[in-house]
Amino acid sequence: MKNLQPLDLHPLKTESEYEAALLEIESLLEVPPGTPEAARLDLLATLVDAYEQEHFPIPLPDPIEAVNRKDI
Repeated sequence: MKNLQPLDLHPLKTESEYEAALLEIESLLEVPPGTPEAARLDLLATLVDAYEQEHFPIPLPDPIEAVNRKDI
């Protein structure tokens, strides 16, 4: 088993950390599964998802409005 370096990841607190994480995710999109890079990609995606849920929440639609939508 390889000696893995610490991932030095932490919850994203600022927009600049969020943007840096997005850039790193983009650079890791083609890594092979099962590699340390793939593990880092998975963790970064989880951190970005948590940041987006906190800072860019998507409200649930009104149930009546959702049922009446014709464009679905």
